[in-house]
Amino acid sequence: MSNNVILGSGLSGLIWAYTHPDHMIISNNVGGFVSNKMQELMVTIFYTENTSRLFGELNINRVKNTYKIRYYHNNEILEIVTPELKQLYVKRKTGECPEIHTDPDIKLGSENNHYNFLHIDMHELINALEKKVKDRIIIGEIVGISENYIKVLQKGQSEPIMMSYNKLVSTLPATVFWTLYSSESCAPEMKSNASTYILTNSIPKSLQNTNSWNNLYLIDDEFPFHRIIHKFVSANYVLEFAGKHTKEALSLLLKSYDVEVLDYSCLNYAIADCASSKLNVAPKKYIQFLGRFAERNHRIKIDNVLDRAYADVDKK
Repeated sequence: MSNNVILGSGLSGLIWAYTHPDHMIISNNVGGFVSNKMQELMVTIFYTENTSRLFGELNINRVKNTYKIRYYHNNEILEIVTPELKQLYVKRKTGECPEIHTDPDIKLGSENNHYNFLHIDMHELINALEKKVKDRIIIGEIVGISENYIKVLQKGQSEPIMMSYNKLVSTLPATVFWTLYSSESCAPEMKSNASTYILTNSIPKSLQNTNSWNNLYLIDDEFPFHRIIHKFVSANYVLEFAGKHTKEALSLLLKSYDVEVLDYSCLNYAIADCASSKLNVAPKKYIQFLGRFAERNHRIKIDNVLDRAYADVDKK
């Protein structure tokens, strides 16, 4: 078994393992962030040379579509808004955390209002990648990380084991990695804010005739949620709320909008303060961070991870 280790088996970890056959994965949940229906709707893979390359290699069907981004302000759907309105939205998104919403790196998800994206079956993609790397996956919980070892509690075992590594690629959220990493330099202050998401099959009536969009940013506080995600191939929507909320509280809150909660998820590390360089730099040269949450960079998407993975392989 290789001593080059990937922590986490979400899309980023699976992609790195697929393109790097000298790496193994340690994870307790293959599929990670996109392993349920709601989170699958939230992940968009844009059309690029390398995404087409990957899906061709895996023989996965894909359909090219246009991903439309719009803004809701003063009861209107807008294609373009001013920088001032964007900043107003960012304050809604980041909630009561001024250190985060004043960070210049925290912006809306895009500078443009449309992109070419690929509609694919996300579970088909995960299953295809898992099939390629299944002999290099260790199922277990990571309970500690040091400069040379990982402490892992493997599935079915009562005691953790120590596993050495030469290279380490972490796709874990930065808050999780730094908590597990047992080094004197592992205690930088981490600022982050939670986001809560619900899956529903309806949206408020006032918005129902406006849904010629895939991602709608709600700038005003007319509604308790600040973003709606909708892919035309699905009848469902994802609503995003700033902060941490319980499923019961949101179910009660949304009754007045005739919106039913079908599924629920809360990410404690959804919004991060990207300004702290300590958090973004791996503690050793043979350790690297990979992916949006690991790198605390909201601009990183799956196609960026894929570009990095293929670039690393192609240069060898």
